[in-house]
Amino acid sequence: MSNENIQALLFKLAGAPDTLFAINLFKVLEIVNAHQSVSPALVKHPACKGVAKMRDQIVPIIDLSQAVFGVPSNSKLWLWCEFARRHVAFEISEVLQLVEVPWASMEPSRAIAGYGELVTLTGVLRLEDGSLASMLDIDEIANEVLGPVPGAAESCGNVLNGKTVLFADDSRLAREQVKALLTRLGAEVIECTDGEDAVQKLSQLKHDATHQVVDDVPLVVTDIEMPRRDGYSLVRQIKGDPQLGGIKIVMYSSLSADQSQKAGKECGADEVIAKFSDQALGDAIARLVH
Repeated sequence: MSNENIQALLFKLAGAPDTLFAINLFKVLEIVNAHQSVSPALVKHPACKGVAKMRDQIVPIIDLSQAVFGVPSNSKLWLWCEFARRHVAFEISEVLQLVEVPWASMEPSRAIAGYGELVTLTGVLRLEDGSLASMLDIDEIANEVLGPVPGAAESCGNVLNGKTVLFADDSRLAREQVKALLTRLGAEVIECTDGEDAVQKLSQLKHDATHQVVDDVPLVVTDIEMPRRDGYSLVRQIKGDPQLGGIKIVMYSSLSADQSQKAGKECGADEVIAKFSDQALGDAIARLVH
């Protein structure tokens, strides 16, 4: 699979049986027809069904239908996933098929007629046959049900000291977390909702600049998985532009570390780290600005 495409697993949920849902295949470790027992969890959210032991790991079980629609699924079909430094099994009602489509086919939920700007959606995939598949923001769902993964950048201090940083992420929750971190590190921030928004804002900066843009915006921080324009395409656009190429770029992702590091470095990112690790993101920024 090229960096221009996304492989997505299509599935269904009990709360919306006529709707297609999708998840990035790189986040799925295994499709589990669950026979193991489920033990009670400390988390009391109604969508957390408990925890189960999978290959010597204790993994929380989230009923996706309950989390999104308030309708329990009561199935034994799980998607065991790894993302954002955690393992979670999501209970679904049916697995359909694997598809591979261009990143550009994923549009923000707000841009599709009939969809509101749902906090649980990353975007909507337009499939080759014209049908739509809702790409759930499982990072945000897991944070809402289980609580955020701990990790604060405590040792980086005021490393940005008033520098302007442009950052891009389509997830509202992630933008809040990244913006809070950048502010703690002393940055002025330019917030972008996806890669295309970032390109447009950088183009405006180029138009308005009386000197090199890198003097005003020395650092870009970007997610990888975004609608309209993904992080790989954004990095290539910046690094290939003579007026922008000197900008340092940190990419973060909820995909596995090996996949993220290899693909991110190939497209020109200066640092690639795991998503939602404040300390790792702070350390990467400190390495680049010093």
